[in-house]
Amino acid sequence: MPNGGPDNCATCGFNRSNDGHWGVESETSGFCTIRYTEILIPHWTYCKNWHTRSTSPQGPIYASMYDAGYRRLPWFGSVAPETGVQATCVVCQGESSNGITLTIDEGSFGFCGREHYLAWRETKRIAQMHKLTAAGEQAYMEMYDSYSPTGPYSDAKDYFRSAMGVASELELTDQENQLRARLEHIQAVFRSQFR
Repeated sequence: MPNGGPDNCATCGFNRSNDGHWGVESETSGFCTIRYTEILIPHWTYCKNWHTRSTSPQGPIYASMYDAGYRRLPWFGSVAPETGVQATCVVCQGESSNGITLTIDEGSFGFCGREHYLAWRETKRIAQMHKLTAAGEQAYMEMYDSYSPTGPYSDAKDYFRSAMGVASELELTDQENQLRARLEHIQAVFRSQFR
């Protein structure tokens, strides 16, 4: 087992390579069947579902990094940060030989260490959650103006579910519940007025 702990994706029953068996150590890269995410380094990848065995994703996926001991570092959605690399921090512009880099659709970002990565990640993900919520509300309004409201309704559901996924990843339970309640309201409106 890696020094990062035995509760990794390589031994998880949700790893498709393990076919639902817990504690079996897969030596190949894996695929998480509850998060629909490829796991390239399963011995150094973790999540809370290993412990809870809940089929609903709980919190983020974590990578492991060495920083005065092994520490877990949350992914950015379904993107794993690269650790222990040369990086220029986007937060403080400091240089680090044990830094973190992250490449997402918006570009590549470097961080001098865990604290700046965590602060930046939270700010960025919350902004994404708000953007998804606003897009969901816009799609909901378009239901009323559309010749065929099914398309905007489908978009609204997708946006709200994505926003709920971000809230779940950030473990913002109140926001996740509010988004779920709003989605349920939109679904009830669609069923009562447009079907």
